[in-house]
Amino acid sequence: MILETKRRNRLPVLLISASAFLLLADEPTGNLDSVTTHEIMGLLQRLNQGGTTVLMVTDSQECAAYSQRILRMWDGRLIDGNHRG
Repeated sequence: MILETKRRNRLPVLLISASAFLLLADEPTGNLDSVTTHEIMGLLQRLNQGGTTVLMVTDSQECAAYSQRILRMWDGRLIDGNHRG
């Protein structure tokens, strides 16, 4: 099955979201346009609000702003960890 890029990138998140306690998201919006990025980040937030722990790795400050807690690493070491409201 061949899916357009947006759908192919969204598929793993949708397949796992129904029953996950922990969702690992490695650059979940890396190749997506801004509208789809906002949709995916909203989905991750709703999953988190429903009790799923979401661990996301990203270089995007925009995506990081959606999270409740940000852990920053440099050269494999934790340099900062904060909780947000």
